[in-house]
Amino acid sequence: MALDGIVFDVDGTLLDTNAAHVEGWQRAFATFGYRIPADRIAASVGQGGDRLIVALLGATTATQQGRALREASAAEFVALLGDAPVRVFPGVRALVAALRRHGVRTALGTSSSRLQLAALLARAGLALAEVADAAITSDDVVASKPAPDTILAAVRALGLPVERCAYVGDTPYDAEAARAAGVTAIGMLTGVHSAATLRAAGAERVYADPAALLADLDAVLGDRAPAA
Repeated sequence: MALDGIVFDVDGTLLDTNAAHVEGWQRAFATFGYRIPADRIAASVGQGGDRLIVALLGATTATQQGRALREASAAEFVALLGDAPVRVFPGVRALVAALRRHGVRTALGTSSSRLQLAALLARAGLALAEVADAAITSDDVVASKPAPDTILAAVRALGLPVERCAYVGDTPYDAEAARAAGVTAIGMLTGVHSAATLRAAGAERVYADPAALLADLDAVLGDRAPAA
C-alpha cells in the first residue's frame, strides 16, 4: 500500500463519543417534537448532520428546520460532554507515534464542527498536534460525508496525492467517502456497524480498534520502511 498519509475520522474511530452524539440528536429532535429511536439515529451517525436529518425526517423537514436542528444537536452534544473525560480508544497515541516514525503524515477529517472538535479533544486530554498535522471539520467543506469533500480537503492540507493516502472510519459513510475520494478505505469496529457492512461500503481492511491497526501496521503500510 505504501501510504504517505492517513486521515482519521474522529467520533467513534479515535474517541468513544457516538453515544453522546446519539443522545444529543435525540434531545434536539425532541425539542422540535420528534421522537426518533436511538438505534435509528445510531445507524445514521457518521454522515453529515444535513444528510442525517434527511435520512430520519425527510427532505422537507431538512429544508425547513435542518439548520436549527443541527445547531440544537451541537449544543446538546457539547453540554452532554460537560466536564467528563472522553475515552480515547486503545492504541490511538501509539498508532500516531508509529505512523510518524514511518514518515506518514496524519490528519483529522470529521463531520463535527470546529467547536465540537475543540471540545472533544479537550475532554479527551489530546492536543491536536499530538494526533494530526491538519484537521478538516464540517465548517471547512460544503458537502458532508459520504461525499468525498472532507477527505479531499484533508489530503490537500497534507499536500499529498490521493492514491498515497487512506481514510480510517467506523461507518459505511466513511468508507463510501473514501472510495469517492480515491483513497484507501480502512474500517474500525468501534462503532455500531459490522465488518460486513464496512466491507460492503468499500473498506479494504477492517480492524477491531486503533490498537489492532497498529499491530498490523507493517502490512497496512506495505513496503514503507521507518523514516531515518
